Amino acid sequence: MHPESAKKLRLYASLLGLVGTVLALLVPFLPVNHDVVTLRWPTAEGTKSVSAPLVAYSPLWLDAEVPCAAAHGLDARTAGPAILLSTNPPSSDYGKLTGLTLQVDNGQAALYSKGQQVSTVPLPAGDCAINIRADASGTTAGIGKQVWARVLGDQRPQLTGIYSSLDNTVDDVRGLSFESAAMQRRSSSW
Repeated sequence: MHPESAKKLRLYASLLGLVGTVLALLVPFLPVNHDVVTLRWPTAEGTKSVSAPLVAYSPLWLDAEVPCAAAHGLDARTAGPAILLSTNPPSSDYGKLTGLTLQVDNGQAALYSKGQQVSTVPLPAGDCAINIRADASGTTAGIGKQVWARVLGDQRPQLTGIYSSLDNTVDDVRGLSFESAAMQRRSSSW
């Protein structure tokens, strides 16, 4: 090979290496849009389960409120534990290990998070509501102003939908609500 050609090849290789390095360093700075997607339940169709495959990960936060009247009604018409609210399908073994479930059985409300029973509390008679909040700082459950379960640290559950045995045609679901927000990332073109 001619020494002049070898010199040009080394120069081209060095320039291509430099351009490749600069481009590799720029990749983390590419524009990315973050959209916050909010999921609300019950829907216009009532308390039917809602699958949310596009938000199948831990939400930024979730808030739930289940009226005690709805919990008492479901408990009275069900033999054994009944699902008031679950963030994964109740039949999913993996979902039980990653999600959040609130259930009722024999006048007791039980909260499960990521496969572990967090706490159980007797449902009081009268007008009340079970409240759940999960975010990056922890998960808290209460009845009225009384906190009955608290898990510190980021214990946000996996969310693949909202699943419940509540039936708005049978149960008194006035005040029933679930809302969560999840981050959805998408790259932008330059």
